[in-house]
Amino acid sequence: MKKNWMTMLLAVALLTGCGAAEEVPEQEVQENTSVQSEMYSEQIDAYRTALKEQWEMDAYFEQDMSSLAVYYYEGDALKNIGYALMDLDLDGSDELLIGSKDEKDPVIFELWTMGENGEAVKLVTSHERNRYYLEWQEEGVYMLENQGSNGAANSAHHYYTLEDGMLQVQQAIVFDAIADEANPWFMAYDEDWDTSNDNPIEEQTALDIMDAYSKTIIVPEYIPFSE
Repeated sequence: MKKNWMTMLLAVALLTGCGAAEEVPEQEVQENTSVQSEMYSEQIDAYRTALKEQWEMDAYFEQDMSSLAVYYYEGDALKNIGYALMDLDLDGSDELLIGSKDEKDPVIFELWTMGENGEAVKLVTSHERNRYYLEWQEEGVYMLENQGSNGAANSAHHYYTLEDGMLQVQQAIVFDAIADEANPWFMAYDEDWDTSNDNPIEEQTALDIMDAYSKTIIVPEYIPFSE
């Protein structure tokens, strides 16, 4: 699926101050009996077990799972966290998303896709200072936002599309006061965090772009693990 990404990114920047993002179309949730749900059954079962047993944070790390789940135990963890099957790149096969159902902070814990041989392949895992969110753009494109931080002086927001089973960075806003304390904001089109090859921008421009993207963050149509 080819897109004029420069046009799209400009449109995102212009969203600032234009009100709420457009309404997200309702997503069709696949039944558990579907082939794709069966493909992801191991990942779904792993989280259901972890939530039922309320694992400690270290246990998630040991199993290469998102440690953020521990913050959603209050009340009923099985209802607070869910999974969804969505075709993010419109290629006819669904990706698996596991994440928080909290509308105020709908962080994506994990994102999985189908590999070339029909196997489940993990693309991202969220942890502290490294969180992912799903976005829906007005051009009918899903994007994934990564909010990462190496400390108060260095952080970045990377914006990805999913293409051919891989995340492709389309734009990034990097804050790097270590590289340039007086002018720490940069526009990037890579994910290397190296601002020496990025474009310096004004702080307000950076804030406007990040705000425009944040308005497009959505909560997937999750099936709670309690079901």
